[in-house]
Amino acid sequence: MMMWVDEFAPKSLAELDFHKPVTEMLERIASLKDVPHLLFHGPSGAGKCTRARLLLKALYGDGAALTKKETVQVDSKLEFNVYGSIYHTEIYCSDLGFKDRQCVQTLIKGLAGLGSSAGFGSGKPKCRVFMLHEAHTLTLAAQASLRRTMERYSSTSRFFLLTERLSSLIAPLRSRCICIRVPAPDASMVEMALRKTPAAKKTVTALAATERNMRRAFVRAQLINIRGTNGGKLDWEHSVDQIVLSLRKPSIEAFLNCRNQLQEAYAHGIDGQLLLETLADRLILEVAENNRPLLAKAAAFYSQTMAQGSKEVFHLEGFIAHCLCLK
Repeated sequence: MMMWVDEFAPKSLAELDFHKPVTEMLERIASLKDVPHLLFHGPSGAGKCTRARLLLKALYGDGAALTKKETVQVDSKLEFNVYGSIYHTEIYCSDLGFKDRQCVQTLIKGLAGLGSSAGFGSGKPKCRVFMLHEAHTLTLAAQASLRRTMERYSSTSRFFLLTERLSSLIAPLRSRCICIRVPAPDASMVEMALRKTPAAKKTVTALAATERNMRRAFVRAQLINIRGTNGGKLDWEHSVDQIVLSLRKPSIEAFLNCRNQLQEAYAHGIDGQLLLETLADRLILEVAENNRPLLAKAAAFYSQTMAQGSKEVFHLEGFIAHCLCLK
């Protein structure tokens, strides 16, 4: 079964339904002979990745959509997956870990140094595009290395950076790109997109009123269509519900139960920062009002340590233990 978020995704820039000024800007960029570095920023589920890929398709044709997965070996202990076509390479920065600087040097410098491909065809940009998802997760050292790489290989490469937090990128990196903000869709935009699916009318109305994340809205709508009216929550969100219920009665057993729920959610590939943010949003309503600043401070502290460490689940467990002490 194909995911609705892919099945009903727009196939060209002309099919994009909302954020018309952004679409018009991308169409002008697609008509240029010399494409600049681009920095797409905005919240998750707003459509940054969709627009970046449709721009690639407008630049290079249907061949840019024929992607394949490859595994890159950096050293004997480090390897990661990349996706791409003959025209571009997509890298998920969150997969690189604390050795992201080494990965940037190994992969990007290796491919960017090959020069432009003679097989790109006439009328197409003679440069390879590197699309970096979740660029805000790169360390400062990796960002500095990326900035130098962009300058060195600007004749043969272009970079599309996608980030949720523009402030997390160093100023020299931001200044070398055209920044394109993709805001979250409002309720009417979500409803217009969901009406193209087989979802029931009441489901569309309910999701449009509560979701500003287009990807999550499509996933929820498909789950409700399959499971029924009570199937809209994702599995990891059920785990978060169980953690919140357990923390209402602080005990060793409650902590162990929370730990098991965290391990289960984390084992399914849910991002640690997303889990932490969701837990903080839910738990801040559960604690006493005078403890809410302390909980927010703890969430910020463990978010920072999580970004610096390599085992996200340890920091999530530390946050849970901290919350138990606030009860």
